[in-house]
Amino acid sequence: MSRTALVLTGATGFLGGSLGAQWLQTGPDALLCLSRNDPNGDRSRASLQAAAQGFGAALPDAAWARVQVLDSVPALLAHLAGFDRFVVWHCAADMRYDMAHLSACFETNVGFSTRLFEALAPRPGFERFYHVSTAYTAGFDNLTPAEVLHCRPRLINAYQFSKWSAEMSLSTLAKATGRALTLVRPSIVVGHETTGWHGQSNFGLHGFLRGIRRFARLASTPLSLDIDPGACSNYIPINRVVDTGLALLRADLSQPAPLGADPEIYHLVGQLCFSNAELAQKISALLSFPVRIAASQTRLDRKFNELILDNQAFASHTWRFEQSALPRRLAGAFAPFEMNDQTLGVLLAHS
Repeated sequence: MSRTALVLTGATGFLGGSLGAQWLQTGPDALLCLSRNDPNGDRSRASLQAAAQGFGAALPDAAWARVQVLDSVPALLAHLAGFDRFVVWHCAADMRYDMAHLSACFETNVGFSTRLFEALAPRPGFERFYHVSTAYTAGFDNLTPAEVLHCRPRLINAYQFSKWSAEMSLSTLAKATGRALTLVRPSIVVGHETTGWHGQSNFGLHGFLRGIRRFARLASTPLSLDIDPGACSNYIPINRVVDTGLALLRADLSQPAPLGADPEIYHLVGQLCFSNAELAQKISALLSFPVRIAASQTRLDRKFNELILDNQAFASHTWRFEQSALPRRLAGAFAPFEMNDQTLGVLLAHS
């Protein structure tokens, strides 16, 4: 009988842990977690358990027998000898924005990604390499991005630069080796839409909401946010990302890609919903604290806007991402997402 393994990087992170935990619920032959800073595997296993509980169902005891945490690529290669086929979900990333960290981000997000692909590509049984990128590799001069490689985007931070570079590098390698590559591009990933679990993520909406809560405890005046009131941010819950990822995985395992095929590119994004002005009103109502879109009025306002400076440019632009490849590939298994008052309330309550 054919034995299939899922190779997972980033199992200690929000997305990687969530994907691995839900994959284990479906009963694969093995989950091979490549984790360079987890010598005894405790961090990876704790992350998988926390993600399973965050999704509403703890992992059964039998699942742990299928988990192997490996600390190096050579160890992974040796372990793969026991499997007939394998797929890779590469979720590990350096998510720092500051350009002072560009060299380190590039080493992790480009260097390690390409070395991993190069090491695995010659192995028999290689089915597909899923690389988690970001929808914002389109840059700031293209606010209606298609699901294609972007040749000359205007990028502003180390994370964007390194993720765009990784897409280009991996696509070149996939062409050269004939191996199947999927570029998965989520927008702003938020917590679970029904449980609110977000793995203590302090990125995006959750960091923003936590900051407003802290501001409300310190200030007696309204918070003024210096962002475009008409812009809309694009949110996608972690459960939607994981469900889509698993649906892609099942589809690709049942019908492997032909050798030499072009990389698949999928935007994992939500439908546009609340403008910044509407979002501020809804947060004000939910917190019973006034939040408005306006130039800074006080010292605390200025401090808050300085803290969110890395994200201000993103918050003040509206991207309208193409999302045609997923409905074509998954048909009835694809469900679009649009943020609503109920989900926003769940996310706010858990931030």
